[in-house]
Amino acid sequence: MIIWSGHGYLVAVFTFGIAFLVELATEAAYHDDNFYQREAWPLPLALFIAGVLSYVVGLLLSHTSERRLIDPDTQEEVIIGGGHHTLFFIKMHWWGVILIALAAFILLRRIF
Repeated sequence: MIIWSGHGYLVAVFTFGIAFLVELATEAAYHDDNFYQREAWPLPLALFIAGVLSYVVGLLLSHTSERRLIDPDTQEEVIIGGGHHTLFFIKMHWWGVILIALAAFILLRRIF
């Protein structure tokens, strides 16, 4: 079961969608149906792109959905909303960092 809040599902959409597009692009470019699975760089490239996209979109969504209210009696500032875009209880922009780290790990693992 996939658990998300707000637009957190976009992390999965970005990851699987970009991985699929990179696979199609590499197979078309190299005329080899096994290129994506055999070579070291296509999957890490897809994860890196999905990570950057998740990070940027996550930051944009968290900043646009927050509201700042000021209590008229105490002049205290309160922030409501923002940052409620999660996948498996992890915010979208942190998924970007996780995906980029995973891309680096997979690339290094496949090369060495």
